[in-house]
Amino acid sequence: MIKGMSSELSRLDKDIMIRINSPDSRLSFIDNQSDSENVIVFIHGNSHNCTTFRSQFEDPALAEYRLVALDLPGHGVSDALPGYQLKDLTDALKTLVDSLELRKYILVGHSLGGHVVLESLSTLAPQGILIFGTPPLSRPLDLSAFRPHPSMALVGKNQLEAPEIQALLASFYHKRTVGPADVAEFNGTDLGFRESISKSFGRGEFQDEVDLLNAYQGHKAVIYGSHDPMINPEYLKQKIDLSSLWKKGIVELASSHNLHVEDPLLFNQELANFADLVFSGAINSTSNFRREVSHEGP
Repeated sequence: MIKGMSSELSRLDKDIMIRINSPDSRLSFIDNQSDSENVIVFIHGNSHNCTTFRSQFEDPALAEYRLVALDLPGHGVSDALPGYQLKDLTDALKTLVDSLELRKYILVGHSLGGHVVLESLSTLAPQGILIFGTPPLSRPLDLSAFRPHPSMALVGKNQLEAPEIQALLASFYHKRTVGPADVAEFNGTDLGFRESISKSFGRGEFQDEVDLLNAYQGHKAVIYGSHDPMINPEYLKQKIDLSSLWKKGIVELASSHNLHVEDPLLFNQELANFADLVFSGAINSTSNFRREVSHEGP
């Protein structure tokens, strides 16, 4: 084990939870401990944690890769910080990548985690990136990236009543019912996180993520759930250089904001095929699927 790390009890049945003693705080992540040199690193969204990717860790289609999922600061069992800026989150991701001495890796970011991935492109060199539930932000901030939705106000609020938590979590899904584990995951987030990170965005403490994405020369994929009530797909099509993306455009799946949880077979199929391309250098093909899983809506 690398110096500065310690193993603790896993939160997924067969995967190891490890903590990094970084200069400012301890970071937690889970690792399937694969010997593969090809690594997929998952970064979760606001008020989630690394166990949101349990369906990806359990899927045989991804078993050939080393899978690592980070608890961002103030989430899961990573330490809280006095305040939060996007740079704190990108620093945490860089600490993880550097500590594990990763060389061949894909960054997969969901929602806020997608912003972390994009912001990290100025300091990290992944072979590929995949973001979903994430509209790359431009400077100045273009609010048309988001659809008007009541839950948007709750994302930046620290103290939420039980009905507000239920409403916010329900907006992440299309048909899936919110359960006690979802609420517990949400309540495990540092109470100061949501308002602090929201105010940081409001102060413009972020890079031009549209420019970062369009300038990135590695393999890149953008996935959008057609039942996501918060992300504006037209914004994605207008801002992103679609010709530079995997499959030459936005991959639209008939699912929700948390599509990796609600429809993991659809998501994992796309991720497995993208990883095949990135790590093998294979020619991009929209018909080269490992499994036959329908993308049609209900």
